[in-house]
Amino acid sequence: MRRIEPTYPDLLPFTHQLGHVPVGPGGLALDLVGMRLLREATSPPVGDAHVPRRPLRLLVYASVLKNRRRAVEKLLAVGCGLLVVADEPLEPGDLPSLLAPEQVTLINLWLSPFWGNMPTVPLSSFREEGFATGTLIALTPQLPVQESMNAALLAARESGAQFVVLAPLSLTGEDKHLAYEAAFGEDGNDVFEDLLFHSDPVDVAKTLEVHGSSMAYELGLREGLPGPSTALCKASCFAAACSLLLWARRLDLLDGVASQGWRLRRAAQALLVSGRDPFELMEEDNLRLVPGFDGWVEAFARSLWSREGEPFASLWLRWLETAR
Repeated sequence: MRRIEPTYPDLLPFTHQLGHVPVGPGGLALDLVGMRLLREATSPPVGDAHVPRRPLRLLVYASVLKNRRRAVEKLLAVGCGLLVVADEPLEPGDLPSLLAPEQVTLINLWLSPFWGNMPTVPLSSFREEGFATGTLIALTPQLPVQESMNAALLAARESGAQFVVLAPLSLTGEDKHLAYEAAFGEDGNDVFEDLLFHSDPVDVAKTLEVHGSSMAYELGLREGLPGPSTALCKASCFAAACSLLLWARRLDLLDGVASQGWRLRRAAQALLVSGRDPFELMEEDNLRLVPGFDGWVEAFARSLWSREGEPFASLWLRWLETAR
């Protein structure tokens, strides 16, 4: 177990990881901490083998989970929560005994075939057992944009996903050249060359994310992580905080330095620390007891969690209009 600093903490708010990132039989792996492709196996990092004093949320890859079953059992026993990355086929029986299904959330991976061979592992059996299941879709330059995102979202739904995480992939020059040469050889392709080497990767990723967000809504797939829970924080609290973090990030993408995203981020982090169930607080009209939930943030949170009313409705329209 080691401390991590994800490239996108608003999408993956985790502080620790158990084990390393294994490279599969296809010679490719997706490192969720750095959101980058790995083509060579790395030695497992040295980490803390002791059980934490306070329950943590950890990332763990399926192949690591299978090999470190006893360590996982101890972590669950003290109230930790796990995000299991299904980098290889996994069955419910591969998981150790759980205190509650909410302690484990599972995600598989979707990567455009243009960038390499990475199958999206089925998760339907876990969904049937009551686990939260989803797909992390790696946002990469790809044409045509809408068709590519539609394929990703449909693959996620067919795999048993209930939610999606849309995360831009950090591509190196080597990644781009390998994929470009494998796809087009010496003949090349002017359109793809311009997309890969002469376009702003932030703008490309934002366009993909907007299309993916719209398609996810149409398919009934929620965005953002719904869990896991820990002994100190219910899954509902974590899910609500993740939704605020997601839209804090999107406000930053839309408004730049003038963004009010920091206010949502501050409230989300305070909510996680409190461990309070935000929906119980809303029923009691006590949401402002959590630091950071001023009038605007409370109104935004209520409209976001209900998907009705202002100010979220206006932001949702602004977000969708950026892809037109």
